[in-house]
Amino acid sequence: MKIQSVFAMTAAIAIFGINPMPAMSQSQTGCDVKLRASSSGARINVRSGPGTQYSSPHYGVAGDRVVVLRGNSVDGNVDGFAIASDRNGYEWVKVKFPKSGAQGWIRRDLLGNFRC
Repeated sequence: MKIQSVFAMTAAIAIFGINPMPAMSQSQTGCDVKLRASSSGARINVRSGPGTQYSSPHYGVAGDRVVVLRGNSVDGNVDGFAIASDRNGYEWVKVKFPKSGAQGWIRRDLLGNFRC
């Protein structure tokens, strides 16, 4: 029985990408905002960390809806939000895309109506 359970779990991980022991995730604030840019349809980089020196594994498009995430002991924390400043003085906000589940950091000035 144990071997079948392990096999089933291994198969589920391989097929569906299920993580049996998910990492601690950040909670959502319920604060939805839209990405904004000077031109509609513009791509907005989603960084792996709070600054342009971090990789950009994802991008969003102006008008996409994102959810602001709460901070934790690793991330910057301003009023409960995951916000950090880079060496150039820009603020970055950690967000999650509700449809894809992708998470990352976006410069705060690229988020519309950030009043949460």
